[in-house]
Amino acid sequence: MIYLHHITSRALILLSSLIVILTSAQQKDTLKNEKKIDEIKITRSAVKFKNGKIIVTPAGTATADASNSWEFIKNSGYADASEEGTIKIKQKYTTVYINDRKLRLSGIELKNYLESIPAKLIKNIEVIGTPDSSYPADEQSIIKINLVNSNIEGLKLGIGSSLGFTKKMNMAQNLNLNYKSEKFEINTLLSSTHANVLTEMNAEREYKNNIWDIAQNQDIQKSTNIYSLLVNYFADKRNKFSIYGEYNPVNTQSELNADNGLPTAERVSRKDSIFKYNSMFKDLGRSTNVQANYKFENDSATQKLNIQFEYLNANRKTNNSFRNYFYQQSYYLDGNRIDDSSSRNINMYIGNANYTLQTKNGEYGLQEEGFHTVTSIIPLI
Repeated sequence: MIYLHHITSRALILLSSLIVILTSAQQKDTLKNEKKIDEIKITRSAVKFKNGKIIVTPAGTATADASNSWEFIKNSGYADASEEGTIKIKQKYTTVYINDRKLRLSGIELKNYLESIPAKLIKNIEVIGTPDSSYPADEQSIIKINLVNSNIEGLKLGIGSSLGFTKKMNMAQNLNLNYKSEKFEINTLLSSTHANVLTEMNAEREYKNNIWDIAQNQDIQKSTNIYSLLVNYFADKRNKFSIYGEYNPVNTQSELNADNGLPTAERVSRKDSIFKYNSMFKDLGRSTNVQANYKFENDSATQKLNIQFEYLNANRKTNNSFRNYFYQQSYYLDGNRIDDSSSRNINMYIGNANYTLQTKNGEYGLQEEGFHTVTSIIPLI
């Protein structure tokens, strides 16, 4: 009897332990499923589809790891961004807007500019594959970057800094100051980025019928700065006036050095080709942009009117210097030398008016844009 009781007790303990283990495993599976459901919910809420637009927010997507606006667009998965600064949506060239302000930049200049805007300032981006009548007809696709605005009245200050090392040092600093009241909204951005890139590449050089494949070292330094001020005045719920000013100095310097070896006794005796190559490149630029904007929207959002005036000045100076040094016993001779300098100054005056009317039968738009550009290019010898 005692033996039977002992066996029964052990069986009950074993059964209880098994139930506890199964219950614990079920709870873990439930937690995993709940976590997966939460993750799915977060991911879906981070990407929304509205009126033909794809709206991507940082939370729950690959864009959360982006450090700047360029990486944000590149990681969004809805646009192709190349290292040359080209952005495409479904193989269509893309125009970039920031807070309804069109960026008149392209290529590397656009890439450097977007890299200077911290990703933490982005509320979301709108990916528009087929723009409606409120945009110019020549814009094939659009990305709108909407920056974060404070919903709290008063003064708000944000400061950010980052420092990184690859082969050289890279750093970025930014300061964002916002003020909000019932009628006014003021946003100030001071941003500075500095990148130093050290690369190695191979190039062919020919001298005395000898062709050499030489390893070249190139040191590139880039710095981009943005100083901007935006003032919004809300006369009422329908009427909004905006003034925006920006100063954007950019500095790029590149140095390249190469040689095909030391002048050893053996190479000198057989009159081998021995040389050094040096290249210096400087690109100094600055741009100034001023915009005035009036926007009207009625209560039902069926009528919209947008009038904008813009002035843009871009000044750029470049200097290229190339030198070849050939060895002739017992020292290097200064061979080919090329110095090329130029200066470019652009003044652009732009006026834009857009009116949109929505009816039961569809949307109708009327847009007129006019601009005048004055360009002067001066080669310097």
